[in-house]
Amino acid sequence: MRHAPLPIGKLLAIVADLQAAGEYERGYRRSRDLLASMDGTPPDECTACRILIAAARSAYYVSRFDECAELLDRCGGLLARVSETERREVSIRAALIRADMLRRIGRYREALDLLEECSGDSIETETERLLIAGACHYYLKNLDEADGALETALGLATHLHDDRLRSRVLSMTGLAAQARGLLRSAEEYLSRAMELCHARSDAYGEASAGLNLGIALYKSGRFEEAAASIERARTIFKAIGWHIGECRALLARGNVEKYRRNVVEGKRHLEKALRIAETGGFVREQALAHEFLGEIETMRERFDAALARYRK
Repeated sequence: MRHAPLPIGKLLAIVADLQAAGEYERGYRRSRDLLASMDGTPPDECTACRILIAAARSAYYVSRFDECAELLDRCGGLLARVSETERREVSIRAALIRADMLRRIGRYREALDLLEECSGDSIETETERLLIAGACHYYLKNLDEADGALETALGLATHLHDDRLRSRVLSMTGLAAQARGLLRSAEEYLSRAMELCHARSDAYGEASAGLNLGIALYKSGRFEEAAASIERARTIFKAIGWHIGECRALLARGNVEKYRRNVVEGKRHLEKALRIAETGGFVREQALAHEFLGEIETMRERFDAALARYRK
C-alpha cells in the first residue's frame, strides 16, 4: 500500500533535522523527494527556492559538488521572481553554501571573494560567514586572519547559544592552534567540540573534532591515543557516508603508522585513502596521499618510487 506523499513543509523540516543531526546520506535521499515534489504541481518561486537550497546543502554534505552547483544555479534563475526581502535572504544562503563548497575543493581565494557579498542581517549568517572565512585563511596559512575570524565567530555562536555552530568554530580554532604549535590548546578546543557534539548526537561534528584531536595527539607523540581517536572518527564518517571525512581519517591514520615505523600498515591506509580521493575527486586529499606515500617510500629507501609520488 502506497502512502500519500508528505507535504513540502514537512519534508523541508525532515531534511533540516537530518542535516542538523549529521545524517547526511538520509538527508540527501529525502532531498531527492523534495525535488521530485516539484515535478507535479510546481510550487511558487519562494517555495521552489527553499527546496533548491535544502537540496543543494544536502548535495554539498555528501560531496556531490557538481549537483550542488547546478541546484544553486537553478535557484539563482528564480530569484528575479521573488520579493526583494526573500531574494536577499536566499542569495546569502546560496552564496554561503557555494563558498563552503569552494573551500572544500580548495578554491580558497574564490570562496573568500564570494564571502565579501555575504554580510547578512542575522548573527547566525555572520557566524557561518566568519567560520568559512576562518577556515579558508587557515588553509592559506593566513593564521592571524584565521584567528581573528574564528575568535569573532566563537563569540557570536556563544551569544546565540548555538552548540552546533559553537562546536564547528571550536574545531576549526583547534586546527588553527595546532598550526601554531599550541598543541595543548588545540587539544582543549577539540575536546570541548567533541563534548558538545556528543551531547546533541551530532555524529558528523563529533567525528570531525575527533579526527582533528587525533592529529593533535600524534603531533604530541601520543600515538596510541591518536590512533584510537582517528579510528573512532573514521568509523562514524563511514557510517554516515561522509566520504571525504573517511578519506581524511585514513590519511591521518596512515601518518600515525608512519611515525610508529609501521610502514606496511601505513601504506595500506594511505592507498585506501587515495582510492577514495580519486573516486570522489578530492584533489587536495589526492595530493596529501601521494606526499605521505612518498615519505613512506623514502623511509624504505625506495627513492625513485618516492620521487614519483612527490611529482604526482
